[in-house]
Amino acid sequence: MRSESEIKLHDEIFSRLKSIIVDLLRVSQEKISVQIPEITIETDLVDDLGLDSVEMLDLTTAISAEFGVNPDAGQMINVRTIDDAVKYILELKSKS
Repeated sequence: MRSESEIKLHDEIFSRLKSIIVDLLRVSQEKISVQIPEITIETDLVDDLGLDSVEMLDLTTAISAEFGVNPDAGQMINVRTIDDAVKYILELKSKS
């Protein structure tokens, strides 16, 4: 069972990551007329949001800048959901 501080940190990272993804999708939306879907912790980055390889690279760069971590592009291939991304960020933060 996670402690209250771990839950709070998880929720904070989710909120910040959600903001990053909404900004990323807004840029994509300007190119094509697409409505930004609701983003939850279970949202799939590829299947639900349609992120392509370039957008995943943009997300990796944004995560690095926002959270002060250095995600590995090879590891980001395994990140499918928002929850996967949050857990990966938490893992990177615990190593720094």
